[in-house]
Amino acid sequence: MSVGSRILARIWHLPPPDTRDIVQSRGIRIAMSDGVDLLADRYYPRGGERLPVVLIRSPYGRDHQFRDLALILAERGFQVLLQSCRGTGGSGGILNPIFHEEQDGADTVGWLSRQPWHSGRIALLGTSYLGNAAWAVVASGPQIAAMVLHATLSDARAETYAFGGFTLEGCLIWTLQLTQPELGGTVPLLLEGKLAQRQDAIPALPALDLLPLRDVDQSATP
Repeated sequence: MSVGSRILARIWHLPPPDTRDIVQSRGIRIAMSDGVDLLADRYYPRGGERLPVVLIRSPYGRDHQFRDLALILAERGFQVLLQSCRGTGGSGGILNPIFHEEQDGADTVGWLSRQPWHSGRIALLGTSYLGNAAWAVVASGPQIAAMVLHATLSDARAETYAFGGFTLEGCLIWTLQLTQPELGGTVPLLLEGKLAQRQDAIPALPALDLLPLRDVDQSATP
């Protein structure tokens, strides 16, 4: 349990936890089919090694509100595998948004199926890019028993080329979220009303007024 997980559970009106005794295995290396290792953390209630697994794949690291979410789920009867996408959070390789998520997700599901603690049932969970990464996994096999997604699309092109053109502002803000320091944690974000996204990325948007636009990412990022 953490302060953040307790606050979120209260906001979401969740039932009391089944247990506070959560085992955390951090920095698990999972080999992809091309030899790149992705890092993951596993959370589960002590004695619940065969419970269903909630798979969360994130490009935003594995701490702060993501850890709080994993604790909330583990305290209520699930195992959670929280994995950093390729090129993020200490995982190997280079992040090429969306491009690797289908194969990396399938490799992760294959790895899960070989673990002695895997029950054979997986639920996918994610918001925004995490939801895109979850959509990419859905065809990985009959083990996928449920999906819980929010504010996301199965077609990434519909987001980056919305309204008939490239959504430069939206993509720039997302780039800033990846390149700036880690999110400040559930409690500070809640206190500042910033849980949905980092609003302090907005001051960098004057870079959109500079020419040539092809250099806007370099102008806006540190």
